[in-house]
Amino acid sequence: MRIGWSALVLLAAEFTFAVLFLRALIGYLRRRDSLQGSVTLVFLPCTVVFCVDIARRIGSDLPPWVSIVSTTVLLAQPYLTVRLAARLRDVPRWLDRLVLCAYAALAIPIIKEPRPLDSAALIAVVAGFGLSEAVPAALLFGKARTRAGANRARLMIAAAATFAFAVMVFFIGVNGLWRGHPAVLAASRLLALASGVGYLVAFLPPRWLRHVFSASAAHQVTERLLRAPTESPAQVWQLYAEIMREQTGAGAVAVFMPRPDGQLAQTAFAGPPMDSHPELGPADLTALVRAGRPARLREGAPALIAHYGDPLGDDFVTLLGMPVPPDIEGAVLLFNQHRTLFSDDDLRLLAALGGQAGILAERQAVAEALNVSVDALTRANQAKTAFLANMSHELRTPLNAIIGFSDLMRVEEPEGDRRRVPAEWVDHIHTSGRHLLGLINDILDLAKVEAGRLDLRPAPLRVDTAATELLTGLSPLFSTKNIALCTDLPPVTAMADRVRFRQIVENLLSNAIKFTEPGGSVTVSTHQAGHEVYVSVADTGVGIAPEDQDRVFEEFQQVGDPDRQRAGTGLGLALTKRLVEAHGGEITLVSAPGEGSVFTVRLPAAPVDDLPRENHPAARLREQV
Repeated sequence: MRIGWSALVLLAAEFTFAVLFLRALIGYLRRRDSLQGSVTLVFLPCTVVFCVDIARRIGSDLPPWVSIVSTTVLLAQPYLTVRLAARLRDVPRWLDRLVLCAYAALAIPIIKEPRPLDSAALIAVVAGFGLSEAVPAALLFGKARTRAGANRARLMIAAAATFAFAVMVFFIGVNGLWRGHPAVLAASRLLALASGVGYLVAFLPPRWLRHVFSASAAHQVTERLLRAPTESPAQVWQLYAEIMREQTGAGAVAVFMPRPDGQLAQTAFAGPPMDSHPELGPADLTALVRAGRPARLREGAPALIAHYGDPLGDDFVTLLGMPVPPDIEGAVLLFNQHRTLFSDDDLRLLAALGGQAGILAERQAVAEALNVSVDALTRANQAKTAFLANMSHELRTPLNAIIGFSDLMRVEEPEGDRRRVPAEWVDHIHTSGRHLLGLINDILDLAKVEAGRLDLRPAPLRVDTAATELLTGLSPLFSTKNIALCTDLPPVTAMADRVRFRQIVENLLSNAIKFTEPGGSVTVSTHQAGHEVYVSVADTGVGIAPEDQDRVFEEFQQVGDPDRQRAGTGLGLALTKRLVEAHGGEITLVSAPGEGSVFTVRLPAAPVDDLPRENHPAARLREQV
């Protein structure tokens, strides 16, 4: 029996649909996946027609009802395709019912009408089938426009194949009206083959084509990752989540990366805001994600609904492992309201591309650290320049005074081996020398603290007594600037080095005097709370802005308006902070511009057994008795 090329084309088309049906059926039987079940039903009518056609060609005498049944099953193909589209996108209920009614309206006359069909019945069947088949084609095309990458291409091809199938049926009807016109018959069979090949590419693409789709998706993701203006690792992961959402067509995407303790933490989330309820702790969420059971949320992962919120509803969740070089294992969760035709290979590819995002995020973190280092070095260089400028002034002023008064002393007429020198000159030389010694001591003390070589001799110290002695020595400075001094010094005892404690309080008081305008006030107070002793120095000076309050404790830093900065090296508060910390204490600052500042030093209190005899509770009790 000789078969013409037109018949071969028809057999090839029918065989293609049969292959698609068998592959979809095998996939459904293996996984019992409802989506595969819908795909299987879409290709079932053409497979039935193929089987009937083969039976006729081998000479089987088939009863008339077989032709009626095969035609009736074929007319159901548009509705079955609509049901498949409903698993991929929202389909209005009225549209679903309309196509179903159209099928019923076509199937009933097919069963009742005598064969062959007259022209009116044939036109009605062809027109009804073509319009019904155009509906799922439009639905698939509309869904394809919202997708990207391989998913978009597959849906576009599936929509084109569905439309080609509708046109094929139209040509079959025209062929019936023209009583077997060869050109129309050949066109219908070519369209049938084109439709079958299109469905084959959409639902069962060959390996080389899958590589093309995957390469296209990989290129798009890589291109966007590399060209996006990201400035931090968090922005890289957020961009990756948004790209994943576009490429996969997911409703939402969550990216998880391991924390230092090994638990997974959500690094990025792309999608509509969800009313999240923190039902799962890090350990529970990590266990759930690493269990790796993709499932419908309502059936397989109810804990995720409780965690992410009820708006997920009947969505689907897909879990992907995401290896990030060199040895980090992250995860990606894809939330979809509907199923997706994206293959597992494509999903694994996009998860693997997360490794590239991880490398980029790591590089971004290194770049961010380098920027921080550069900024720190720049600030350090600026601080060094300011320190050298301030230090040169601080050193030059007393040295010039010492040299100047020494020159004046040398030009005095000697009386034997002695010279008469005014006492004021000697006082100036002595003051300048002490100032120089203080500068040098501050620098040496700071170097000792940073080198860990500061020698402390902590002992029970009456804080109120030490502060009173220090205030007595500084009283001329308060009088000179007309600054009121207020004290609240109840007897408290701390464990501190006497010399270093005086240095701490003197630095705070000198700083308060320096930045308090004439007519202002400085308050010194102490109190004990439990095993801690607190010493506070409050002033009514210029105050410190919140953004500068951390910088005041850094070396060589002077904050505030540069035009109002006082002379100094910027070492006082930095050295004070390190001396306090060396005692096991802490220094805090509360300040606001124009409202003054309060520096509070916390030191450990002296144990009761180590208190001086006059401070011991037992001694005070005996005195009262």
